[in-house]
Amino acid sequence: MSVQIGHLLPGGKTTYVAGAPRSSFAGQVLLFEMTSSSSSSEGGGRVSSALSADPSQYLTGEQFGSGFGHSVAVADLNSDG
Repeated sequence: MSVQIGHLLPGGKTTYVAGAPRSSFAGQVLLFEMTSSSSSSEGGGRVSSALSADPSQYLTGEQFGSGFGHSVAVADLNSDG
């Protein structure tokens, strides 16, 4: 399994890229964006927040046992920082 972090998707949010070489027998690369949610309890004034990471995109390998996603890399190809 491999993990990288970058600003890859529109909106400038931090994107987490994870490789899962044994997923679906052909390997996958998943792109996650962190989302936060907050809730408050009634009358107590207590506010809690939670972070969750839901996959926004999947890339799946094409060949059984290929190890797709074994390593991933993030690079700034257009020099936008």
